[in-house]
Amino acid sequence: SEVIEAEVLRKEAKKSNKFLNFIENAIAIIFWLYLIVKLFIYDIDSYLIKNFFPKGEWIVEYKFFILLSILTMLFFFGKKNYAVLLTLFIIFYPFVLLFFKIPFLIYKTKSWTIAIAFINTIISFFNGFIYNFFVFSITTISFFFLLKFDNPIILYSTIVVLIITIIVIYFNRFFTIFTPSSMHKIHLKGVNFIIKHTELMTTIDDEVKNLQVTEMNSTQLQKWSNNLQLTVILNRGCYYLSSRLQEYQKSNLNIIFYLLNLFALLFLTIFFFSGMNYALYKIDYLSFSGSQTGSFFSFVYYSFNTIFFSSIPEIIPTTNYAHILKMLEIIFSFLLISIFTVLLFNIKDKKHTEELEKIIQELTKQGQQVESRIKSEYRLSINDAIVEVERLKGGLIKFIYFLSENLNQK
Repeated sequence: SEVIEAEVLRKEAKKSNKFLNFIENAIAIIFWLYLIVKLFIYDIDSYLIKNFFPKGEWIVEYKFFILLSILTMLFFFGKKNYAVLLTLFIIFYPFVLLFFKIPFLIYKTKSWTIAIAFINTIISFFNGFIYNFFVFSITTISFFFLLKFDNPIILYSTIVVLIITIIVIYFNRFFTIFTPSSMHKIHLKGVNFIIKHTELMTTIDDEVKNLQVTEMNSTQLQKWSNNLQLTVILNRGCYYLSSRLQEYQKSNLNIIFYLLNLFALLFLTIFFFSGMNYALYKIDYLSFSGSQTGSFFSFVYYSFNTIFFSSIPEIIPTTNYAHILKMLEIIFSFLLISIFTVLLFNIKDKKHTEELEKIIQELTKQGQQVESRIKSEYRLSINDAIVEVERLKGGLIKFIYFLSENLNQK
């Protein structure tokens, strides 16, 4: 009965931890969604309070102090360590999601194809970190100015900066279609590193080279065994990576990556032109006529329709500047929907396949060269080398067997 009771308590604790983890994640997601919407899209808290709880406007005004009070109570009445960890978890949730939760979910799927796609996405982001940070900074500063200030000079300057920024973004996307991808460059660097250091890692000393295994002393045998083990791992690793990249190539997951890029570009275009139109409205409210010209979100809706060559009666451009912005957005819409779609799914996809094929061929070639060195240096076939490593109780034999499973090349 004690065992059963302990098992019941363990299951209840597990359920409680799962529920607590769910609540923590929900709080973090709501916090970051609120922050993004509040900063970049709409003053959502003021809207909710005014429309659903008008007597609670003081909550919006003193929200910082209310949040601080809640945190103080958590520190005072709750577990201090838990309160600190929860606060850090919420603040750094995007990094937790990117570097822990998503990789863990990918690990649970046991799919190398998804893992390679995720790694490529991370590499692509950080490889262009300076550019991404520059665009993010300029965009954030520009929207801060257009939302907080009414000075025409500042607003006109913001519109010009946003136009230049969106042109730079489109030019960068266009340029990357015809240049080798950052993932390809990093993969090639890894392959070139292996090629460069293969001979150094697989060569054994002359004093050991001509000796039989039975003639070696313990030091020589240990060194010979370690070298052989490393060489086998190198051979199996090249074939294993080549096999996984072939799976990734056949999966066409890169198409999802292209689609995400297109959607990101679509969102940025709508967002940028929403800001520019809203700034123009703040400079001169007669630039637009209609029943819904007062809020930023209205211009998001207007920009969303414009990019799909549609108009709405709620907001109608009436001045030359407003018409110019509308024409510019239609031009960018044409670039996005027509040219970029064709280029991405033809030129970029073809180039991606060629780049992957080159890496696969290089890895396969290197695996073959290492296998040849095993035959010449150690006078063993690859299968005999694996048997020998197992006989000598190599510490990484399980890893070698793992790499050897389901290879396309034997």
